[in-house]
Amino acid sequence: MASGGERNESPIQWHRVSAPHSRELHQNCTHTRMPGAKTEWPELVGVEGSRAKSIILSENPLLEVDVYPEDGMFTCDFRVDRVRILIGKKGNVSQVPRTG
Repeated sequence: MASGGERNESPIQWHRVSAPHSRELHQNCTHTRMPGAKTEWPELVGVEGSRAKSIILSENPLLEVDVYPEDGMFTCDFRVDRVRILIGKKGNVSQVPRTG
């Protein structure tokens, strides 16, 4: 509010932009998608974290693959060129690794 109780209007105009659903982004992005490339690895649940990383990179070396503790902190942005591997206290994959 401006002085004297007047409302101060901002010169910025906000517009809502609709973005495609993340699955659409997966399907339309080609720079990290090799023909037939996988986007998730359910068979790696229970595998040691660094071994799971090696397997994913051997299948698609264009991906950025990182290993984090399942209770760790990281950004929540969606990237089709990234896989986060979450590991439990024993160092094994605790959730299905997926691109995003």
